[in-house]
Order: sequence, then structure tokens, then C-alpha cells
Amino acid sequence: MKLLHRYIFGSVGSAALFGAGLFAFVLVAANAVKDVVERVASGQLTLPVAAHMVALLVPFTLSFAAPMGLLVGILVVLGRMSARNEIVALKSAGLSLWRISCSIVVLSLIGAGICAYVNNYYAPMARAQYRELLSGIVHEAPLRFIVPGRFVRDFPGYVIYAGERDGERLGNVWIWVLGPDRQVRQFLQARRGSISYDAAKNTLILDVAQATGESRGSSSADDMGEVRPQIVLDRASFALPMDRLMSSQSVQTRPQKLSNMSLPQLVEVRDEAGLGMGSAAPGSVEFRQAEVARTRASFYISRNFAFAFSAVALAMLGIPLGIQVGRQETYANMAIALALGLLYFMFVFMAGWAERTPEAYPQFMVWLPNVGFIALGVGLMIRANRH
Repeated sequence: MKLLHRYIFGSVGSAALFGAGLFAFVLVAANAVKDVVERVASGQLTLPVAAHMVALLVPFTLSFAAPMGLLVGILVVLGRMSARNEIVALKSAGLSLWRISCSIVVLSLIGAGICAYVNNYYAPMARAQYRELLSGIVHEAPLRFIVPGRFVRDFPGYVIYAGERDGERLGNVWIWVLGPDRQVRQFLQARRGSISYDAAKNTLILDVAQATGESRGSSSADDMGEVRPQIVLDRASFALPMDRLMSSQSVQTRPQKLSNMSLPQLVEVRDEAGLGMGSAAPGSVEFRQAEVARTRASFYISRNFAFAFSAVALAMLGIPLGIQVGRQETYANMAIALALGLLYFMFVFMAGWAERTPEAYPQFMVWLPNVGFIALGVGLMIRANRH
């Protein structure tokens, strides 16, 4: 029995590591392309800082990648054993499915413990550091956001293009001023310009000289009949707010998001909100605000643990599915794991929609996918063990 358990434990564990690594790579790559790669290509980020940011993305992805990887490992190993009739031989020897799969349950509990620690301590810290680095890019070198030869769409209401740049000086500057409907309201082309940063207002100041262009009416920006006479300006200045790129407050003073808090911080927020409820009159605005704050903190505490326990829930469902499906194809098993994982996390995120509704008890709702998957898995195990 010990030899069998070591074999299953090692086989599932190695396959789970491969699956978790693959899912983590996909998730890290998706986030890196969005936030890091483009800024490296445009010169806004140096390679060492970019590598550090990519490394900080790994703990955050483990909440999703580790349970998915474990499910892949279970489906691959048990599917192969079932396809080779090894499960039938073990059952013929008098071993039940519960004894065969107990090493997998132990592995899932170990994975859940590791994920619980990462979700409650390391991942929030890494996520907060990632956001600080992203905001610090602008604080340290705000002028890097105007990159020569690139259409800059980071500033609401503007699209900017500079053909040349030498420090703060720009050449061949094109500016499109957009309306609320994202249609062009004004277009300017300037021979030269300059860029500076107003730290007090958290704003880039774009000054252009010798500008010509045209403006269009607001009724129909695409109608060429709405184009008005050409604009000729000796000088013009544009204030480009950077609130979308970073908070106007410093990293040290801006409020920390609950999703970036560790377990002790969330417990502190929950307890403070509970004290606020005790000191406020029931039914008052202050009481409601404190109640919502306590519910949100409780929800994030429960969500972090529920995400970690998903390793057990997915494992309990994956064991009977791996045995009954009985497929040796790795890609097919990965597709099944992906479908089940997406279904699980969809239910978890749906519970998050009610995080500001104390009457819905979202801190308990977030556990329902775990309960449902485990109940379904136990039912399938009982059924498979009878045949």
C-alpha cells in the first residue's frame, strides 16, 4: 500500500507542478503584456524593474494556477491508470476508491495549506508592491510616457503623437482632442513642442508652437461638412491629467485596497468596523457604512481561504471524473480541468458581486462552490465505488 500511495502521490504531484506552472505562465504572461511589455518596449521601464514586476505577479497567480494544476495532475494520472485498467485491477484486489485516492486527498490538503498562506500573506504583499512599482514609474520619470514614434492614448480625451524627442523638447507633434463620445473634436499639428511635469497637480504640461489644424462640430464629428476653417496658433498648452495612471496621492498616504491586505490587516479592519457598528445608532448612515465595511473585510478573509480550499474541492471532483473518463490524452484532460476551473471561479466571482450587501452574507456565499463541488465529488465517488 505504501508503494502504491507513493507512486500516486509522486505522479500526481509532478503532473500538478507541470500544470500549475503552465497555468501560472499563461496568467503571468497575460498580465505582463498588459502592464509591463509595452512599457519596456517604449522605454518607460528598465529590464531589471520589469523582471521584478513579473516575479511579483507569480504569487497572485498561484491562487488560480495551483488548484488548476492539481486538477490537471489528478485527471492525467487517474485517467491514464483507468485507461490501462489499473484501477480495475486495484479494485479487484479489494481496494476501494477511497483507499486508492487517499494520497491525493493528502496532497490536496497540503496544497490548500500552502495556498492559504500565500493568499493571506505573500500574495497581498506582492500585489501591493506591484502596484507601487507601477505607480512609481510615473513619479520617478513621468516624461517617459511621451514616447517618440508612438501614439499615446494614456490620457483621457487626447491622442498624442511626437515624431521626435530630445529630453523635454518635441518635434512634429500631432494632437487629437476627443469628445465624450471618443470622436475627434479638434486636430492640431505643431512643428515643435515641449513637455514638463507639474507634480503639485499630478499633470503633464504639453506646450506646442507654430500649430495648425482644424476643429469639427459636435453634432457629427465624422461629417466633413462640419469641418470648420483651419486653426493657426503661435502657441498652445494642454494639461494632461495622470489620475488614470496613478493616484494623485503618494504611495504611502493613499488608502490600501482590501484585496491588497494581509490576513492580520483584514481582521483589524473587520474589528474596527464592528466597533463602529457598536457606537452607531442602528439604522443610521454610520451604522450602515460600518456594516458594509465589516462585511467586505469578512468577505475578503473568506475568499482568500475559499480560494485555497478550492484545491480540495477540485480534487474531490477530479478523482471520480479522472477514473470515469479514463483518457490518456493530456490535452483533453487539461481542457476538462480548464472547464471545471472556470466554472468554479465563475461562481466565486459571482459571490463577490454581493460584497457590499450584508443581507446576502457574501462571506458565506463564497464557500458555496467548495461545498457544491465536494458534495458532487463524493456522490460520484460513491457511485463509482459501487461499480
